Amino acid sequence: MKDIKERTYPKIDSLYLFDNTIKKYLPEVYANKLVELLKDYQWYFTEKVDGTNLRLIWDGYNLTYGGREFFFENTRDWESQDRN
Repeated sequence: MKDIKERTYPKIDSLYLFDNTIKKYLPEVYANKLVELLKDYQWYFTEKVDGTNLRLIWDGYNLTYGGREFFFENTRDWESQDRN
């Protein structure tokens, strides 16, 4: 069987300081001064899954579907897409 190497990804820093003595994050202590400066701004998170050209956007009330450069008007648009 062919050797399969596990892909390693860069570590994503935590927003909060981790206390190794109690093994918990301290939500009142920011791990990075820059994060603390940005704490009052609205943040926008994305995640890219290898080979995926799909967007799901949740605004707190509605879920919107889209591709890389467009949005679907309804679920039928999604179901009719050629995925080859």
